[in-house]
Amino acid sequence: MKKITLVIAIFSLFLNLTPAFAVEASDFVRVEMSSIPLSSKLKKEYSGYKYEIVNDSKQAVKLVNAQIIHGRDGGAAAAAVDDGNGVGTLWAVMGPLGLFTFGIGWAVGLIATPVVLLTSKGKNKKARREGQSFTNLVDLGALASGGSTEVQTLVPVGSTPQMKLTIQDPNTNELLMITR
Repeated sequence: MKKITLVIAIFSLFLNLTPAFAVEASDFVRVEMSSIPLSSKLKKEYSGYKYEIVNDSKQAVKLVNAQIIHGRDGGAAAAAVDDGNGVGTLWAVMGPLGLFTFGIGWAVGLIATPVVLLTSKGKNKKARREGQSFTNLVDLGALASGGSTEVQTLVPVGSTPQMKLTIQDPNTNELLMITR
């Protein structure tokens, strides 16, 4: 009786360790993530990432749902780093300074206002232009065999994005999930 119990225990252990023959999402789709360097003032608060979703199967796969955790749209990120035009800060300093310098601070403020205005507008415009390519949205639907799609996202500095992708198995119509 002990031998039979031991054989059953070993056999059940062996069954738990053998790989299952279930289909996994990674059999169909490969998800690759890479970093994108930023050049505008977005880089002070955000890091850029690109996800590429590649269909490695021999048939079309349907992308059902996609979500990027910690990801932000480029337009929203550009609006978040938009610090206005900087003129308010300039006059917050030059206004009181003009009282102590007998008007010299006010004269410097008048001369510096257009320079600060143009410089900050240029930086904000560059951040908005760079942020346009970061959509944070994955094109859902059919992905042809060998085809690929990509999405770019921004995340706050110090965190990394995580994609949760749901695909439909073309053979069984079962929903499979990939987390990368």
